Amino acid sequence: MNEDFVDHPALKIEAKKSRDLHLKRVEASSDILNRGRRLKHHHHHHESESELEKAERKRIKHEMKEARKRAKHQAKIDALLEDSGIGDDTMHGMMIDAGSSGSRMHVFEWKSRILVGKKETAAALAGKKLSYPNTNSRWTDRLKPGIATFATLPDEELYPAIEKYLKPLLDFAEAVLHTKNESFAHYPIYLKATAGARMLTPENRKRLITACRDFFSNSTHSQFMFNKEHARVISGEEEAIYGWTGANFALGSLIKSSQGIGTVVNPDLTYGTVEIGGASSQVAFYQNDEDIMANLFKLQIGQGKHWNVYAHSYLYFGINEAWNRMGAHVSTLGLSNTNVPSKVENPCLAGGMKAEFESTIWFKDGHESFIYNDDGSKISYKTQMRNEESKGSYDGCTDVVKDIIHKQYNTWCEFAHHGSCAFNGVYQPVLPVQDQTMTGEFLGLSNYFDVFDFLQIPPKSSLRTLQNATKALCEMSKDDLTKFNDGRLEAEDMLKMCFQSVFAFELLNTGVGFGMDDNITAIDVVNGQKVGWALGSMLYEINTLPWKYVPKRYVDEVFDMADKESRIIPVFIALTAALIIIGTALTIMRSGRRGYHRVPSNTISMSPTRRDR
Repeated sequence: MNEDFVDHPALKIEAKKSRDLHLKRVEASSDILNRGRRLKHHHHHHESESELEKAERKRIKHEMKEARKRAKHQAKIDALLEDSGIGDDTMHGMMIDAGSSGSRMHVFEWKSRILVGKKETAAALAGKKLSYPNTNSRWTDRLKPGIATFATLPDEELYPAIEKYLKPLLDFAEAVLHTKNESFAHYPIYLKATAGARMLTPENRKRLITACRDFFSNSTHSQFMFNKEHARVISGEEEAIYGWTGANFALGSLIKSSQGIGTVVNPDLTYGTVEIGGASSQVAFYQNDEDIMANLFKLQIGQGKHWNVYAHSYLYFGINEAWNRMGAHVSTLGLSNTNVPSKVENPCLAGGMKAEFESTIWFKDGHESFIYNDDGSKISYKTQMRNEESKGSYDGCTDVVKDIIHKQYNTWCEFAHHGSCAFNGVYQPVLPVQDQTMTGEFLGLSNYFDVFDFLQIPPKSSLRTLQNATKALCEMSKDDLTKFNDGRLEAEDMLKMCFQSVFAFELLNTGVGFGMDDNITAIDVVNGQKVGWALGSMLYEINTLPWKYVPKRYVDEVFDMADKESRIIPVFIALTAALIIIGTALTIMRSGRRGYHRVPSNTISMSPTRRDR
């Protein structure tokens, strides 16, 4: 970091404030930890706890957990303020992945979009010179709950809630980019909400996004570049295609050249992707015979080449919503009224385990539904799921999971598409054949990675390996599962892992149609890049930003400037321009995203390339 900047009085004051705040939080954390120890000591001497004592112990445990998280987060901020590791001459942008269970702020950087001379300009006009994003795990922050949680609040509560929710993410981005605060207005910020928001009613979805747009448009809250369309709910198919693009980009399987100029690699060597999120699951793959009858996305990769990619998203098939639907199945299937028993058997739990369950989903007539009160609100219920057997039941859990995958609803699809169907009545072309040349390989993202990791199976495993490990897990008792977990997951997450593993396997085998000897490679981070749709989405967005042109004769002068970004004379180059206007004096032109042709909603046009390793 620049020494003059470190010695700046304002920074010293901020650093002192940060240290003082950190010490206060540490003191508060210590107090919470001490209270927790006292309560734990009391518990050991009084085995018979009252309900009040149990509630207090639970509250203290939660406070301890939150105190540790705050201390860890503050330490991360302090480290970023010391040295965030961003480049001196790079541009930046932010992508907020507003998911169903939480939001993630990703800060990206890329080389400044500056064209030097006619050769680079011609390459840009031909679609051969591209920008590609880079990031670091230190530049990602996350918070809970999902943003859709606030959608039902009245407007007078919604807007303050959104402000309070998003402000910490902006503070984090500002900490990452604090050495470039004078350039914030040139750095675009995007919020893209996924399945959690897609499950909302159209009215609540609109209100939620309007509140987000209002927040980012207010310069009091955000200094970053923002246009109205930067905040929106993306379609499931966009999420699928962005995930496919981001994964292949991170693995270098899109473009041969690492400098942004090159030809695409053999498209047969791209990876297909399967993903289980919180509220939806996605599948996407390149179809080499180009025979796709539905869910087709034409992906433009450099030099105007289009790839035919099959992409589909299944709403309510994310891991949390699948658990919710499974719980509804074991709790309400076969009921003739709304009187749900206080206790129900759940074969997906380990022997001797129990879990509190609350939902608004009912399983009536073999499928999910909502039941409404007279005022239009959804009827909810509570029950306790339990397994009173000595161990869990893989077969019993599998039966329930197959019921909620809805393979039985393929009747029309089987008729209309001659058997080319996945599940839940959705058309899917035949999967690419996996062979020794690495064609047909698939990556498992998000919760697939979590399942493989918990089961302790190799990242690249066959479905047979996944099934065998899942069987062993689901036949465990509570004590066996606790020992196997070994403190890796919280108890409330641990008890769901049998179900999650069965669901992951059945989605691949019964649902998408992989064979038992087919392999899935579970990945999470590649070279510091979080593999997911946010990376693919940013890849698209930055390649719609304007270029700046610098005549070659001015290069030495321009690049010797202390602040070249503010003194380069820019010339906006439209992507459809055929001529480059170079005069003795260059006209300064500033343009945002206006003037760029938008591709149809069912086509994603982008120009990604492999980044430097």
